[in-house]
Amino acid sequence: MCITRQEPPFYRVSGCTIGSDDPDFEQRLKAAFLKGVRPQCLCREPAPDMYIARWQERHILRRMPGSSQSHAPDCKHALPAADAVRQTSDIRSQPASIPNRDVWTQQHGPYTTIYPGFRLRCRGKHVQDSARADIAMTTGRLSPRNRCGLADLIDFLWFRAGLSYWIPAFAGKRSWAIVRSRLLAAANTICMLNRPLTDRLYIPQPFHRDHQTGIAASRAIFLEGYRTHHAGHYDLVVLLAEVKLIQPAAYGFRFVLRHAPDFPVFFNALFCAGLRTRFHPQLRLFESRDDVRLMMLATASINRSGAAVIDDLALMPVNRVWIPAHTPARFALTEALIQQNRKFEVTPHSDSTESCIRLVDTDQPARLTICDTPDGEQKKKRTLSDIVVARRPPTGWVWADTTRPWPELPPAVHRLPPGRRGREGKSASELK
Repeated sequence: MCITRQEPPFYRVSGCTIGSDDPDFEQRLKAAFLKGVRPQCLCREPAPDMYIARWQERHILRRMPGSSQSHAPDCKHALPAADAVRQTSDIRSQPASIPNRDVWTQQHGPYTTIYPGFRLRCRGKHVQDSARADIAMTTGRLSPRNRCGLADLIDFLWFRAGLSYWIPAFAGKRSWAIVRSRLLAAANTICMLNRPLTDRLYIPQPFHRDHQTGIAASRAIFLEGYRTHHAGHYDLVVLLAEVKLIQPAAYGFRFVLRHAPDFPVFFNALFCAGLRTRFHPQLRLFESRDDVRLMMLATASINRSGAAVIDDLALMPVNRVWIPAHTPARFALTEALIQQNRKFEVTPHSDSTESCIRLVDTDQPARLTICDTPDGEQKKKRTLSDIVVARRPPTGWVWADTTRPWPELPPAVHRLPPGRRGREGKSASELK
């Protein structure tokens, strides 16, 4: 087994090697900032350049744009390979690897065109008066298999926005404002029905009581083009928000959205029955834990009073740092990885019979497979586990029975910078 050591990162500042835990580190950065000196990270040779950013009275080291791949894989300034590409200027030309994505997407230069399996335009009376729409909602047959459903779209947005990976440096830095800006940037690279997705996507702004009136006014301006003024043709708006509560209303039920509590979002009782059928595992996880957030991606019409009426939706549970966690097993494993300061990436859940997490702080990226099918399908679950274990190489990590503790996780590897070698000239990750 490899002996791993958690060592502070080391940098070369003005010709001197210094660690981030050095008492004079802040003063060295301040002096270099005033002189215009560019530090270097000693995670590998040749040492990649860094730059110093000033925030309030502090000076912080940042990697150069597009230089993530120049750092060692276990360096705190590196990102997973797939996500590092999405952080560069070519973010829009690198679509995420979603299952069946090639079927319902097409690349046009820097933009990705998506062929939706849900409607974005309506004709005639309101959709909730259509029996066919309610039946489709109950049976879950709104989206053809060769088109993008709302569950596929929210997975695609999350993956494209880089919210599906985690490194310890993100701790305390993922606020709703950051998540919203990343999602809007990802949506700006997507087109549907010959229009950018951002033209019809509404994501609530961070709630501030002092600015509540201005936020409501800007929301009303954005939604004005989607009001159903008459019984003719009208477009549907796409809502992406965090659900705080689901409560009864005068005619059906209402979603109370976090960051937009004064924005009414309604749906009828028959729609609620279909909602419970389609998203029973997600709703049960949300209701059973206080540390689970429930994200909603929905299409809705806006009535004359400014309220939204749901046409179709998809729900996705995430944890406190916005990592997707569709099942209790996946939630528990991601929470454990975060507490252990591991670097990992979760794979999209749509069109998949098994969950997967990819560790990126090992010698080689390690795939963690979780066989977690819905309750009531124990026989199918055992069959799936047997198939996965049989097809997996002997070194693969599979959590086949989620009712028992998971197997031992692959250890993290922390490399020492050049010049700080262990016994016999070996780095810490090479010591046996």
